[in-house]
Amino acid sequence: MSFQTLSAGERLLTIADIARHFSLPESTARYYCKRFAPYMPVCGEGRRKRYRKSALEVIQAVLEAMRDTRTAAGVEAMLAENFPCNALSLMKPMDVDGALSEENLPVAAAGVPLQLIEQQSRALEGIASALALLVRRQEDLEALTEQSRTAHEENKTLRKEIVRLRLLVDTSEKVHQQDMDQIRTWLGRLVRAQTSAAAGHA
Repeated sequence: MSFQTLSAGERLLTIADIARHFSLPESTARYYCKRFAPYMPVCGEGRRKRYRKSALEVIQAVLEAMRDTRTAAGVEAMLAENFPCNALSLMKPMDVDGALSEENLPVAAAGVPLQLIEQQSRALEGIASALALLVRRQEDLEALTEQSRTAHEENKTLRKEIVRLRLLVDTSEKVHQQDMDQIRTWLGRLVRAQTSAAAGHA
């Protein structure tokens, strides 16, 4: 079945033609054509499936988008904005015995390059998450270090205050002792003076 009307004299392309045009491995070109099949202008089915020349524009857009988004979802979003969807689904049902038909082979086998990029993207996301966690832990450590530094300074201030208070207490005790000595001396003099005055009257 043809998804688009074929112009008279238009040359159709095979997977091999597309691969040669972009200097890609044929397996990679096949994967792109399968993975993004809804946007590929195609004629025929099965081994007779051929691609219109405009399919080169789609593949070119895919290659450029991969350099930017590096994810199949990002490539699909770009294709949806710039190219018409020419089929709801190009996947064929399973064979009667439950095995996948040749046209419905798992795309992973042919799509290693893009899948590797997706895996690398997930790995980079994991690394980014780990780095973000490390940054948060570093910030927490710096905060704890600052709190420890502040507590140390407060302890130094408290120790200085304790020393000052001890000096004040010692000074106060000395002054108090001096006052007591003066009072005792004054009282002794007073007693002697009264005793002398009493003796004189006698």
